[in-house]
Amino acid sequence: MTVPPVTTGAPTDEELLMAEAVRQRRSQRAGRSLAGALIMGAFFAAIGYLLDFHPGIIVANVPFQPDFLQPVLMVIGVATFALAALFGTAAFAVARPHAPWGDSVPGACPVCGNLSLREGEAVVTRPDGIVSAAIILCDIPRCPYSAASLPS
Repeated sequence: MTVPPVTTGAPTDEELLMAEAVRQRRSQRAGRSLAGALIMGAFFAAIGYLLDFHPGIIVANVPFQPDFLQPVLMVIGVATFALAALFGTAAFAVARPHAPWGDSVPGACPVCGNLSLREGEAVVTRPDGIVSAAIILCDIPRCPYSAASLPS
C-alpha cells in the first residue's frame, strides 16, 4: 500500500497564476467583458436620457427647488451620456470574444503538439503581496498545458 504525499493544501504561486490566466482566457472567450461593458453603457445611457429629457421626474418632488437645479441635472445627464459612449467604445474596441488570448509563442505544445501556444501576463493578489508572471497556455480548449515563469 502506498501513502500519498502530504500536501499543505495551499496552492503555489504558479498554480494560482495559471488558474487566473485560464480564467481570463475563458472569460474573454465567453464575451463577459463585452456584455458587461454593453450593460454598463445602456445603464448610463438610460440615466442620461432621464436626466436630459425628463428632468421633471426628479425636480417635481423637490418642495423648494432652486432655479439652478434643472440645468445642473441636464449637465449631469450630458456627462452620463458621455460615460455611456465611453463604455460603448470600450466594448467594441477592447472586448473581443473571438480574439485569441495573449501573444503567439513560437513552438509546438508539449502536450498536444499543435502550434498554438499563447503567452500573456497574469496577476494574483495574495495576503503577502501581488504576484505577476508571464504565463504560457495552449490555445486548444481541451489541452491542459500551462506554464508560468515567475520573475526571480
